[in-house]
Amino acid sequence: MFYLLKKIFNIKLPNFIKTNSTNINKYDIGNEKSKELDSDNFNNHLIRINKNNKYGYINTKGEEVIECKFDWADHFNEGLAVVKQNDKYGCINTIGEQIVECKFDEIDGFKYGLARVKKNNKYGYINTRGAEVIECKFDWADHFNEGLAVVKKGEKYGYINTRGAEVIECKFDWAGDFKDGLARVEKDNKWGYINIRGEQVVECKFDEIDEFNEGLAAVKKNNKYGYINTRGAEVIECKFDWAGDFKDGLARVEKDNKWGYINIRGEQVVEYKFGEVDGFQDGLAAVKKGNKWGYINTKGEEVIECKFDWAGDFKDGLAAVKKGNKWGYINTKGEEVIECKFDWAGDFKDGLAAVKKGNKWGYINTKGSQVTECKFDWAGDFKDGLGSVRKNNKYSYINTRGEQITEFEFDEVDGFKDGLAAVKKGNKWGYINTKGEEVIECKFDWAGDFKDGLARVSDKGKYGYINTNGNFIVYDENKNDIEVSGKFDWAYSFKDGLARVEKNNKYGYINTKGEEVIECKFDEIGDFKDGLARVSDKGKYGYINTKGEEIIECKFDEIGDFKDGLARVSDKGKYGYINTNGNFIVYDENKNDIEVSGKFDWAYSFKDGLARVEKNNKYGYINTKGEEVIECKFDLTDDFSEELAVIKKNNKYGYINTKGEEVIECKFDWAGGFKDGLAAVKKGNKWGYINTKGSQVTECKFDWADDFSEELAVIKKNNKYGYINTKGEEVIECKFDWAGDFKDGLAKAIQDNIEMIINKKGNLIIYN
Repeated sequence: MFYLLKKIFNIKLPNFIKTNSTNINKYDIGNEKSKELDSDNFNNHLIRINKNNKYGYINTKGEEVIECKFDWADHFNEGLAVVKQNDKYGCINTIGEQIVECKFDEIDGFKYGLARVKKNNKYGYINTRGAEVIECKFDWADHFNEGLAVVKKGEKYGYINTRGAEVIECKFDWAGDFKDGLARVEKDNKWGYINIRGEQVVECKFDEIDEFNEGLAAVKKNNKYGYINTRGAEVIECKFDWAGDFKDGLARVEKDNKWGYINIRGEQVVEYKFGEVDGFQDGLAAVKKGNKWGYINTKGEEVIECKFDWAGDFKDGLAAVKKGNKWGYINTKGEEVIECKFDWAGDFKDGLAAVKKGNKWGYINTKGSQVTECKFDWAGDFKDGLGSVRKNNKYSYINTRGEQITEFEFDEVDGFKDGLAAVKKGNKWGYINTKGEEVIECKFDWAGDFKDGLARVSDKGKYGYINTNGNFIVYDENKNDIEVSGKFDWAYSFKDGLARVEKNNKYGYINTKGEEVIECKFDEIGDFKDGLARVSDKGKYGYINTKGEEIIECKFDEIGDFKDGLARVSDKGKYGYINTNGNFIVYDENKNDIEVSGKFDWAYSFKDGLARVEKNNKYGYINTKGEEVIECKFDLTDDFSEELAVIKKNNKYGYINTKGEEVIECKFDWAGGFKDGLAAVKKGNKWGYINTKGSQVTECKFDWADDFSEELAVIKKNNKYGYINTKGEEVIECKFDWAGDFKDGLAKAIQDNIEMIINKKGNLIIYN
């Protein structure tokens, strides 16, 4: 968005990383000869280079691992890169093998196993083996989204499915991607929306139209902006010079070159007086007056003076700000708690933030103390107590005390997942643990993250899975080699012991032994939820069980996942719910048809027998019979928790019971769900707790408050974290830089950059 672009372009961002490698410096990186590398070029751990007007790839040591022989080459995506030879395009893998012959006039990146290609001035699609699965016959084509892709025939746009069938006629002047079952289209210079059946749900009558957020979309009419709901009704008048998306019930709008905020009823909650505005984060939004930035609260009050040259979002109670050419940090009171003395400053994570001095990087804590000297060529964010750093073109990891857990020995590194991180040495990948020990040898051409104890790896152009011991669980015993990509065109991640696979443009499932337990015969397939998975066959959707049996026939236009025994489906443009037998529980008995979307603008998932619904921009609830048991009259609603649900009315939050009675008055600036009989609430900028009767059991006096866990809740006071009990007593002093929830009587906390485990008395049990 323009206000954000202006804000970004006012600052110098650290987009480039310097290197001392003479090997790298002799190449043109991309198209520009430079002694600096753009961090975006580190894609799939190979760097595109140009030597004597030919393209190839080097690793981070500067070694030419794929010969410079191509007329052009792109970055790697999903393990493949588009290359050009003799004016034709094809694809190679990460070891330089030609997977798709250079015979196309254009190739885009792969998405969902398909890539758009151009041949003889016509567009079609290929799979990852290079087979032309959808004929090149369209004048233009886009990527697939929600099972459909925009195509152009002559001067008109329409949609095809993954089999290439034209399911929505090419009759529009322009057509956009589907999102949540709706797509923007243009006819005769006017804009509207269609559903996946091609039915016009919002008439083409607007000059511009945006995507839906929180049930509303910004539109332009007669050079002014306003908002419509999903039925196309203009619920907020077109009277603004610009209008942004809604988030948490507020949207940024512009009038007479000044910015402010409105709520979902179109009421002005923040006066139009700012030159630029940002989104709200933790109740505060960065705003610009003149050439300076500051912060306002949700009432529009300037709580932090506009005096900074740039201002970031608050994270862990601190926000990075810029004064002149230097960066530092302020707290939510606007106090400069860490002096503006850095050349760049990042967000805090795990109590630490990466900062830059000159051309070197290091880390500081929330007190501004230099935990790790600025001595690295690059420093990444912390995750699970470890951060990746680079020096002399080699990578290592450090802990929150700034101690290296490995030598600078890796050419590339990834983040830790399930206690393991993929690392690259030379041209091979392996894994290390959090102690820095190489527990799985660097022997793979590519290595992915671990999930549920399995990781996808590539060796000699084939893909398979290894366990945390590094053993293959899918392999060819005769060749002692991985066989997954030999049998299948693509293999996805395992979940609950099953992984989706693709063969000859059809989808099925394998188990952890690599056995095809559900035949590859579906056009589309999803993950299993509640023992059922969504599948598509001949343009219609249904469900299968883990045996592959089609227990609900493929007859719907659109379907969702099952939750609490119910799934939302669409048929003939109307929405309703089915049970696991495939029977509608909400229907029109007279017409024998679904009626939910005829009554409601939107329907959410069921929980404990109730589902939130929207009607005329108001929210209420239906039961499993489709009856509106709680009237649609609230500005916002949430799911029920402990038989109470958060509601929003007149810009204030309160609670209703399952009968729809407002049992706790709407008087709070924010309200959370109940847990163990207590809920966190916010008044002004302070937090406290109420019980299910609405009584204030803990005064709103904290800077932040979390949910209770094992009868204790994390709170924040004066930029320090501690714990209170259900009586509101501060049982563990606010002295930590960070604190987590209790589990089995223990919690993780950080103090003075020391990680520790504490018990419910606040006593130190273990420290790191």
